[in-house]
Amino acid sequence: MAYRRRPYLAGSAALVTAAALLGACTEANPGFNARRDSTSSGADVTIDAGVILDDARRDGPEVTDAVPPLADTTVDQPPPPAKPVGVDVLVVVDNSPGMEGEQARLANDIKNLLEQLDKLPGGPSYRIGVVTTDMGIGQPNITSSCGLAGDAGHLFIRSQCVSRPQGVNYIEVRGNNDNVQGSRTDALDCMLRPGASGCGFEQPLEAMYAALSGANPGFLRPDAALAVIILANEDDCSAADKSLYLPSSTQFGPYRSFRCFEFGVICDGSKPARAAAKYQSCVPGQSTLHPIKARYVDFLSKLKPAGWVSVLVLAGPNGPQPIQVNAEGGSGNTQSYDVAASCQSGTLSGTPAIRLQSFSDAFGPLGDFASICQSYGNVLRTFATRIQSAF
Repeated sequence: MAYRRRPYLAGSAALVTAAALLGACTEANPGFNARRDSTSSGADVTIDAGVILDDARRDGPEVTDAVPPLADTTVDQPPPPAKPVGVDVLVVVDNSPGMEGEQARLANDIKNLLEQLDKLPGGPSYRIGVVTTDMGIGQPNITSSCGLAGDAGHLFIRSQCVSRPQGVNYIEVRGNNDNVQGSRTDALDCMLRPGASGCGFEQPLEAMYAALSGANPGFLRPDAALAVIILANEDDCSAADKSLYLPSSTQFGPYRSFRCFEFGVICDGSKPARAAAKYQSCVPGQSTLHPIKARYVDFLSKLKPAGWVSVLVLAGPNGPQPIQVNAEGGSGNTQSYDVAASCQSGTLSGTPAIRLQSFSDAFGPLGDFASICQSYGNVLRTFATRIQSAF
């Protein structure tokens, strides 16, 4: 949502000890012990063999030595098979202020996706990891919430999700075995609620890029399909020009997330004015933000064979109603503006996700876009059929 100041959370990253590999386990349910999160069922969730990132971390040391998963994907791999043997799911969750309701809805409805993934041809084989939209702003301690690198695209498990520091940073299911001792749904319920104290300049596309291009070695399997889910109540603001995020960059106007709209899209054929206005049609444009196709669509398309990548975006719809820009506080050079919500339902709302909708549209029949203000159950079931089409 629109950027707001709030207390800055000093971060810390906890590096934990690797647990024994599944092959060495003698229990019927190998991997990590997962006791359910107290926020959902009264029990804990414990996860073994990996990295735990505390949800309060913002500017802590970058974690680059996450323990590899069951298979080593850092070495040369043979060509992928004609069909994938499983799917790796990356969920990018907006953790900016005001996102508690949307996170809770996704956490509640994610079971609809799991039910379908458990029916994958050849038996279920999937991984699910979560990252946040907080990528920082490239400068330390500039504001109360936006630090140097944010969560930097690292997969994480909130400290509340575990009863002791022995955890991998994603859920893995192979046939009848998984690395969750207890309910997968409860474990994901905890993982999908990263809180709402992240940076108000949301960068879901850059977080996705970082997560899949080196921040999490071993997460992606060369013989697995890839599914990306993005939950965000504002549009993507992944800037090529990082000065957009700095309060001192007054050429971008008042220090609000309206900067992302003004310098990230083209409306009715021109750059949006810094004024109250109504626009009939807006598309991604200008050079301040990263290009959608060249940096993100092409990147994902090159990671996997054709038909192996599917995308779902849950955000504010871009149309069919005109996009409204409203004047907010201030006057003269300090006059600020905000983009009005394009959907609202109770406490849920979303502003037009022009860039994010363009991103999902680029994947054709394998790209889905749905309103963040609706129930996600049917959307997730439909998305599962997109994933299954690769098998």
